[in-house]
Amino acid sequence: MRLILVRHGESESNAEMRFGDADTPMTERGHQQAKATARWLAKHARPEIIVASTMKRALDTAHYLAKPYGMTPVANHLMREVDLGDLENLTPAEAAERYPETWERNQDFENLDFGWPGGETRRQFFARVRQAFAQLPSVGPGKDLLVVSHGGVLSSYVAQLLEGRPQSWHKYMLGNCSVTTLAVKGDSTTVLDLNNTAHLGDIGTIQTLS
Repeated sequence: MRLILVRHGESESNAEMRFGDADTPMTERGHQQAKATARWLAKHARPEIIVASTMKRALDTAHYLAKPYGMTPVANHLMREVDLGDLENLTPAEAAERYPETWERNQDFENLDFGWPGGETRRQFFARVRQAFAQLPSVGPGKDLLVVSHGGVLSSYVAQLLEGRPQSWHKYMLGNCSVTTLAVKGDSTTVLDLNNTAHLGDIGTIQTLS
């Protein structure tokens, strides 16, 4: 089967360079991105199931993608973005100013026990992402499974596949409404297309987290 990963359309937080789990809606450009992605996927994919994060920006994107197929997305809370706790919805500059020690420790990507005050540790987040993908349903031969989620979730999953190191997520930043296509056969997964945004044309995309 093919596993197709789509990051949600641009959110208000993305446009303001804020990050985390805050449930902000998509911008007008985000809606345009989602519509363009839906048109492209309708010609290139045959999803049997569409799974999406429970967050509004991801679910709204998933509904656009599901419409051409007459489908309803399945919401999965495990696909939510990382919980940043007290630093939720801050810009990097604001986070560094208000929580300098936490922000400095965040720069050590190898520290899996680093945790956001009031939020998740990296180890907890990566384990949740692994669980989310391990529990995905199987689909029939020649069919696709479509997942709509967030930058942190999808980037860390791709890093796990390619390097066995989810903490290398920063090397695989994905743009809004990018499409990443994986071929899954038994225990083997091959990346066929990574961070494809050609279908967005002049709409453009931002490579940020959340």
